[in-house]
Amino acid sequence: MPRSAQLTPEIYRGGQPTPEGLKSISARGIKTIISLRDPREVISENQPVEEAYAKANGITFQRFPIPSVPTMREAL
Repeated sequence: MPRSAQLTPEIYRGGQPTPEGLKSISARGIKTIISLRDPREVISENQPVEEAYAKANGITFQRFPIPSVPTMREAL
């Protein structure tokens, strides 16, 4: 998983996971993925896969978009 780190024994953080990274999430026993992205902003082909993978593997997937953060398009 890109830019990942274990912050506490129970909390990890990371960038947009690749398909291989998603398997790593399952192997670590992670039970919840929290996305801070707006669902309308797709910046990676892996993004839609992430939510589908979570649902298929019993991982809770929650979105908490950060308000007033510019989209990638706005920032560019």
